[in-house]
Amino acid sequence: MKKIPIIISIFWVFSLNAQTTLIFDDKSGSVKPTAEQIKKRETILKKMLLQRINSSDDQVILSYLQKNSGNIANSKVLNVFKTEVPKSNETHILASIPRIFEELQLSGNLQVIYLSDMLEYSPRRKLYLRSKSEAEKKGIVDANNIIKDFGLSKSSYPDLQVDCYLPVSMTNQATTFSYISYYWKTVFLTIFQTKNIKFHTL
Repeated sequence: MKKIPIIISIFWVFSLNAQTTLIFDDKSGSVKPTAEQIKKRETILKKMLLQRINSSDDQVILSYLQKNSGNIANSKVLNVFKTEVPKSNETHILASIPRIFEELQLSGNLQVIYLSDMLEYSPRRKLYLRSKSEAEKKGIVDANNIIKDFGLSKSSYPDLQVDCYLPVSMTNQATTFSYISYYWKTVFLTIFQTKNIKFHTL
């Protein structure tokens, strides 16, 4: 009988060390990656899989950023990214926040990857930015609304890692993209108390 607690303890050690990666792929009409950008995305995903899938407990979860952002599917990631998904005029990036919060309750090692222009365009927010201060103010308002509407609680997850991969062509088209990083950094800092959000260009 004394062996049973030891076995249970070992089980929980392995579970807590499991790595989970959430990938949100933007299939909205505003994102039209070039062939070169698609190739770069595939390279990034291959590298991520090598780093994050090391045991049977590790998992990759894929979701699309459009009206059905809440639909999550475990899949063969590289093949899924090559398939066509119906385009939408809306991009519900804020809707991914409750899913991240939910996964943080289950996994102590979570990485979030956005393959998106990070331009929220939904009934919740049509994101237009003209300054850093405006970006931060809107970020605080939207973060608090997400917390309230979905019954979340402000929690401290300083180790949460978020990587946003933006198409290069999108970052030079409008003033909004000059300040978009300040908006999302504010959102994640307000909700999760993490500063580990990075922006990359494809």
